[in-house]
Amino acid sequence: MSGVRGYQQYAVNEGATAGPEHLVVMAYDGMVRFLRDAEDAVRNRDHDRQNTCIQRVQNILSVLAASLDPSVDEGITRNLSALYDWYYLRLAEANIKDDLEMLQEVRAGIEGLRDAWQEAERRSRAERLALSPVELQEAA
Repeated sequence: MSGVRGYQQYAVNEGATAGPEHLVVMAYDGMVRFLRDAEDAVRNRDHDRQNTCIQRVQNILSVLAASLDPSVDEGITRNLSALYDWYYLRLAEANIKDDLEMLQEVRAGIEGLRDAWQEAERRSRAERLALSPVELQEAA
């Protein structure tokens, strides 16, 4: 039991100390994990687990949509918002129809976005590390 508590504490600490890009990557990782679980539930005709997993993905999508900041880039915000809305509705339809292909389609799109965020996180980290100690202090 202590191993589970240790992992939970690690996860809490990771979220508390993560930069914004990493938090988004963590959200996408969670969605991918829940979508895989939902796909498994569809295959096993476990409707309760399927519904729970899909709702978790929809909740994460809602949080991501609410956190979009149009002042950063209005075009990207509009596109991501539309994409999140489409994924949300597609998941609702997949849930109603028990449609494995729709779930896989959404997962593929989310994995693509996650990969893009991972790359943005790597670049951001590399840029921060390339700064001199004085520049790092000024950036903080």
